[in-house]
Amino acid sequence: MGGVVAVFLFRIDPAPPAEEWLWVVTGDLPSAYLVTDEAQTPAAALEGYCALMEDWATAVRSGAPLEDVFPVAAEATKENADSVVKRVNFVRNEVIPARA
Repeated sequence: MGGVVAVFLFRIDPAPPAEEWLWVVTGDLPSAYLVTDEAQTPAAALEGYCALMEDWATAVRSGAPLEDVFPVAAEATKENADSVVKRVNFVRNEVIPARA
């Protein structure tokens, strides 16, 4: 969805044991990569992305250690967590249904 989010499927030549296929999600939200094992379609990749971002936001809001969640390239503040959740909700409610 132009200007909001893009999902790319990349095939790389990794050193073992890295995955050969990766989804990359980027746009007006923190970028992330996901393996394709549990996300075999772009919509599933977006859903997996949303779950990763929600885990990060929950950890930030609760003050939990961030070592156990996907690293997000944003300062771990309540404001950033709220912003991520707002974007995740938009992706879940508007983008995924439009692409499924």
